[in-house]
Amino acid sequence: MNRARRRLGVELHQDLAVKLRPLIQVGAFEQAAFVALREIEQRVKEMAGNPKDKLGQNDLRGDALMTFALNPKSGPLTDNSADTGERQGVMNLFKGAFAAFRNPLGHRPIEFDDPTEAAEVVLFADLLMRQLDHIKARIASVPSS
Repeated sequence: MNRARRRLGVELHQDLAVKLRPLIQVGAFEQAAFVALREIEQRVKEMAGNPKDKLGQNDLRGDALMTFALNPKSGPLTDNSADTGERQGVMNLFKGAFAAFRNPLGHRPIEFDDPTEAAEVVLFADLLMRQLDHIKARIASVPSS
């Protein structure tokens, strides 16, 4: 547990730090990982314009949200000036985070064998949040048509 706390002793993204620090202090690393990924999902949803499913009834979430928002060909958060492979890679990073970490944490009790692993999921979410900062800055710098 001490190793996990040391790992998370870095300055987390400001949107994550406020919600995660209390969880980290009490050693609730799995909960911190879940909350971090939930924050990523919420931010992607907001940045992509709160997209709905094909029937227009339900908010997109998880994999469907990441596929829509970061689709390399048409996603509202996709950097069209980047190489196709890079755009695909960014989408895959976000989709992978949800498939590998967020979905299991959201659907059943998960306890990592090593709290350091849960801490590293938090750090991965921190990286994704910083990627969203770059995407937001890029969107803001693109002149509107």
